Amino acid sequence: MFLLTQALFLGLCLVFTRANRGDGRIIAAAAVAGAAPLVAYFRDLNVIDCSRDAGLSMILLSAAGLIALAVVTRRDMKTGLSNVVVAIALGLTWKAEWSWYADNFLVEGFDDRGLACSETDGGWDAVRNIWVVLLLAIFFLFVKTPYLCGTRRVAPWIISALAGPVQFWFVYSTIRRDFYPEWLWLLPIAFALPSATGVWYLVRRENVHLSSGDPRLISQGLALLLFISLVFPVQFFCSRAVPANHLGIHCYA
Repeated sequence: MFLLTQALFLGLCLVFTRANRGDGRIIAAAAVAGAAPLVAYFRDLNVIDCSRDAGLSMILLSAAGLIALAVVTRRDMKTGLSNVVVAIALGLTWKAEWSWYADNFLVEGFDDRGLACSETDGGWDAVRNIWVVLLLAIFFLFVKTPYLCGTRRVAPWIISALAGPVQFWFVYSTIRRDFYPEWLWLLPIAFALPSATGVWYLVRRENVHLSSGDPRLISQGLALLLFISLVFPVQFFCSRAVPANHLGIHCYA
């Protein structure tokens, strides 16, 4: 129901925008409706609720709705509301993801792999793989914001760069328990690819010189440097692995 309400307000905002009758109040109303599913997902971290097993799917769809709203209103250059909407979407998504992570890995009652309510989830491997796919989808959703909201704006590039580190931590914390440690260095490399693509796009397509000091290029360059630098500590910590069952090696950092 939250998502249907969000879609309704997004559709109304789209109609008014195309009719050149959109204003800040309509955009704000649509943003509040879009943020409602993310706010509703904030949890009491002392309570395990196994009925909320589709949490990451809802987080992904809610963030997608807010970014869609930003794309619809990207022509509003005076107020920059689209940038504000994407920034709010990123912050609320982080908070909702933290509630999901704490529910499954930090509360009392989780099993030896950190999976709360494991008896109802149909197997750790399948659940973990779905979680990783959804977390990566959320990450790439925010990575695409500069290309959707306008490549000449600075804020979307900064938001795209900020989406990486926190999302990397969620993915790393989810897979490190049952992932072969000798291949874990590939994870920061995978997270570095979008920022490397952003640097290439700005240099080749936007004709931004490497020495120009363009904040768009700086944000992508810092994100690229961060993930390349993470290759070594991630691999170093994973060297302290202990043997586990036939599934492979558990890596505890």
